[in-house]
Amino acid sequence: MEAFLPSKNDDLCLAAKTLHEDLQLNLAQIGQLILGIATLILLIITVWTYKGHKLALHYNFKLLMVNIIILYVFNSVAMIAIQLRYQIPLIFHFGACNFLTPVWLNLPLRLPSFAYVTAFVLFHLALTTERARATFLARRYEKEGSIYVWLCIVCVYILTILINGYMIFLATKDPTFLEKPVMHISITTSTNSDYLLYTYFFYLAIVIITAITDYILLYKNRKNRSQVEDYSLTRTYQINENIIVMKLLWPLDVCFAIVFAVYLSGTIYLRLIRIKLIFAHFMAHNAVITMILPMHAILTLLLYLHFVKHNKSRAASVVESGDHTQRHFEQLASQWMVSKKRCNDH
Repeated sequence: MEAFLPSKNDDLCLAAKTLHEDLQLNLAQIGQLILGIATLILLIITVWTYKGHKLALHYNFKLLMVNIIILYVFNSVAMIAIQLRYQIPLIFHFGACNFLTPVWLNLPLRLPSFAYVTAFVLFHLALTTERARATFLARRYEKEGSIYVWLCIVCVYILTILINGYMIFLATKDPTFLEKPVMHISITTSTNSDYLLYTYFFYLAIVIITAITDYILLYKNRKNRSQVEDYSLTRTYQINENIIVMKLLWPLDVCFAIVFAVYLSGTIYLRLIRIKLIFAHFMAHNAVITMILPMHAILTLLLYLHFVKHNKSRAASVVESGDHTQRHFEQLASQWMVSKKRCNDH
């Protein structure tokens, strides 16, 4: 297995092996592996639950959520692959040079994490703007169909490709980036570190804006439902649908705002103090912060499953209440018929 990655630089091989034998980094990598697998298992449970109990949500909302689910799968698979890349050599005691990652493998394994953060933040922004349209343009919303959502999806993927493509372009400006294998899977170089810092500030600004906007939309829809000035079936239906969506979205929004704010702030702070840390400690801290992403995915899926369970309970209560009401009226009708018969007999 030593021939898997031939290297003339024995010092680099030894440094890579020593790095991944670091206890803090190794524990964080095992944590990422467990969280990645747990996310995929929860995704299967969520899809199975949805098939058995579909919520009455608008097609546009479902379309955006499907893309977010794809991002969960995309990021989880990449995270599992990265951790297996290092855990297998550790478990089976492969040679030191097997801990070095060739350039051709570095990019496809590391890029999904950056693309996930970019696309997830942008999709959440798209979801917020879509709900804003449904709230403030209720009459036009149904007529326009899914054109706006499809446009948002295309824009999100194009922006994700452009933002991360430029990051890779800047990385190639570093002469060492494509020269030799890396000790740890990473795209960060001396030529793109500032750019990455600016992108995280940009994402953090979007997170704050969407959190504030989502709260305004929740307040506006509740106000609209209690103060409908002109009766409109379309408007009433849209307001009720918005309330249902926002009841699901609001806890997810709070979760997104808090978790991503912590993740982005932590990443920004870690990159600012990077020069003060030894490489092993920096990678360990970065791995711990990255664990926040699958933890957010797991928390989001658990919140959805809780919402579905709560929805089922309410539906069952409504059906049971309806049955009691029906029996009550049947008893009243029966008593009325008996009374009527007695009156006729007299």
